[in-house]
Amino acid sequence: MRFAVEAGPFLVSPNQREAEQLVGQELEDDDDFLMALDAIADMGARNVLITLENGCFALLRLGRKAKRLRAFAPHVEPVSEVGSGDVLLAQFLAAVIEERSPDYAVRLAVAAGAASVREVGAGRFDVQLAASLADGVEVSELHAVRS
Repeated sequence: MRFAVEAGPFLVSPNQREAEQLVGQELEDDDDFLMALDAIADMGARNVLITLENGCFALLRLGRKAKRLRAFAPHVEPVSEVGSGDVLLAQFLAAVIEERSPDYAVRLAVAAGAASVREVGAGRFDVQLAASLADGVEVSELHAVRS
């Protein structure tokens, strides 16, 4: 994955374990995730989404300035988590193509990922469930600590 990140892609979307391997440490709190977002971007990625079981952390450079976001979905009783990160990524890209704001793109993506855990089969999700979950997704902007 390191070689892929160093190639300077528009977006990388590692899960938490993959992000930990990239940066060489466990990610436990907001500061750890902020560090990881910046470190992965410094390796070459323009935008970074670190996916979690219940949401994501994001460093997005879709507009004039970089935004760092944390987003968590409302609790959904999982049936199968297979492919939920892929659904999150696909919905995020669809929202970017539609020129949605970074906050809204992340909100839609996390809601789609949460809805996908209710389905059996990778890449599947109920659009109506995702829409109903979107209002409950908590999106917060994070600010890097200046040293």
